[in-house]
Amino acid sequence: MLGNIVLEYQPRTYRDYRDAGRFCTFRVTVETTDLYVKALRRLERETEELVRECRGQIEAAIARRPEFLSSLTPLEEDPRDSPAAMRMIRAAIKAGVGPMAAVAGAVAEFVGRALLALSPEIIIENGGDIFARVDTPFVCGLFAGASPFSNRVGLKIEPTGLPVGNLYVVRDGRALAVVWQGGRRGGGFIRRGPCRRGGDCVGESYSRACGSPQGS
Repeated sequence: MLGNIVLEYQPRTYRDYRDAGRFCTFRVTVETTDLYVKALRRLERETEELVRECRGQIEAAIARRPEFLSSLTPLEEDPRDSPAAMRMIRAAIKAGVGPMAAVAGAVAEFVGRALLALSPEIIIENGGDIFARVDTPFVCGLFAGASPFSNRVGLKIEPTGLPVGNLYVVRDGRALAVVWQGGRRGGGFIRRGPCRRGGDCVGESYSRACGSPQGS
C-alpha cells in the first residue's frame, strides 16, 4: 500500500534465487515492494532498512500531495520533496507521465546506490526495473510472458553503473526493453499509448518508443 491505495502484487515467477559465482542472491519484501538482490555479501537487513526509508519518502510526498499517487501526467517540482520523490518527478517529466510510473526504478536505484558502500557490485530488480553496478559484463534475460522468446533473449550489459529499464509486452506479442542511465526512468518510458505510426506502441515520447536513438 502507498497512501490510501492498495497496489496489486504480481508474483515474480521469473526469478532464480540460487547463488551464482561471486554473488549472494536474496529477496527483501516490505509490503508491496519485492526486491531481488545480488550482492557480494548478504545484506538483507540493510536492504530492508533502505526500502523502508525510500517508501517513507514516497509516502510523505503522497500525504502532502495526493496527486503524486494518482496523476497520469507530470507534476511540477516542489523544493519540499524528498530526494526519492524529486527523482521520480524529474523522471516523469522527461517521460510525460505521472511520477508513480517511475516508482519501481526509483526504489531500486535508491537502495542500490546506498548499498554500493557495502558491496561495490550490486544488481537489484524490482518488478522488471533493474539497477546494476558490476565490474564484468552480465546478461539480463527478458521475460515476455507466454511469448516463445520469453527467457530466451537477453541484453548483455557492459561494466558500468547502468540501470536497465523495464520489459513490457503488448497484446500482439511485441515487447520493448529500455536501457537508461538512472533506474527510475525506465518504467516511466514503458507505457502503452497510440503510436504515431499506427497501432499500439510502448513508451513515452512516441518517437522514442518507435526507434529514435534518444530512447535507448
